[in-house]
Amino acid sequence: MAHSESSPGLVLVGIVFAIGLGVVCSRPASDPVRSLEETAAIIKRLNLSWSHPGKPVLVFSNPHCRPCNSLEAELKNRGIPHLRVDVTTNPEARKIHKSLGLNALGSVATLATPTTLVGTKVIRGNNIQAILAER
Repeated sequence: MAHSESSPGLVLVGIVFAIGLGVVCSRPASDPVRSLEETAAIIKRLNLSWSHPGKPVLVFSNPHCRPCNSLEAELKNRGIPHLRVDVTTNPEARKIHKSLGLNALGSVATLATPTTLVGTKVIRGNNIQAILAER
């Protein structure tokens, strides 16, 4: 005969595990890019160049991504120089994008686009305010 009720101890363990998993999965990457030299190396790996003053702004995007297109339009409207990197057609861009989405444990936390690298800071989503603050 099957018992349909869970023991309170098992439920508690499940809740603690779920909370712990949420904390681990949402933990930000621990300094995926530590220096502007590393950012320059990323730009070189992508066969791109940055000749503007200030921190480089790289937007990892997908051409069918509405938030990506909206973010790029906003950057253009504000006159913010940036490099758009298509993760759907560039295998090296996919590798770099994946590395920017690693959490502190080395697991992929997110591969969402847009993901913007401003200098050494990774900004996820269409967050123009965070990009402006980091520049």
